[in-house]
Amino acid sequence: DLKQQLSTLISNAHQNDQLLEKTKALILELITCSSIDDIRRITEERLTNDFGSSACRLWLLNEEESISSLSFNSAQKDLARFLDKNHVYCGLLREQEKTRLFANEADQVGSAAIMPLRHNGETLGLLAIGSLDQNYYRENISTTLLEYVGNITATLLAR
Repeated sequence: DLKQQLSTLISNAHQNDQLLEKTKALILELITCSSIDDIRRITEERLTNDFGSSACRLWLLNEEESISSLSFNSAQKDLARFLDKNHVYCGLLREQEKTRLFANEADQVGSAAIMPLRHNGETLGLLAIGSLDQNYYRENISTTLLEYVGNITATLLAR
C-alpha cells in the first residue's frame, strides 16, 4: 500500500511539474503580446494545444456583440451564473451555455471551466475551457493555476 501511495504521489508531482512548466511558457508568451487579438489567439491556442483542452474561448464583454465579444446585456442574461462568481466554475454546462460559449465546438465539450476575467473589480470577459471528458472539470479540482492564468490574462487585457 505504501509503495502504491508513494508511486501515486510521485506521478502527481510529475504531472504538476509539467503543468507548471506549460503555465510558465504560456505566461511568458502572453506578456509579449502587443494586442488583444494576440492575447486571445495565444490563450486559445496554448490552452487547446499544450494543455489538451478540446475547446477554448476567450470572450470580452462589450456594449455590442461581435465575433470575439459578448454584449454585457446578453452575458448577464445567458451567463450570469458565471459572471457572478468570484472563482472558476468547474462542471457541466447546459446545452445553451455550451453553444453560447463554444459555438461550433460545443459538441466537443463534456465539462468545462469558466472563469470571469476581472481587473480592479471590473469584469472584462470570460475564459471558457472545455474538455470532451464529462468528469475532467468537476467541482472539487484545484483551480489555482487556472486562476493564475486568468488573473494575468485580465491584467494584460486591461493594459
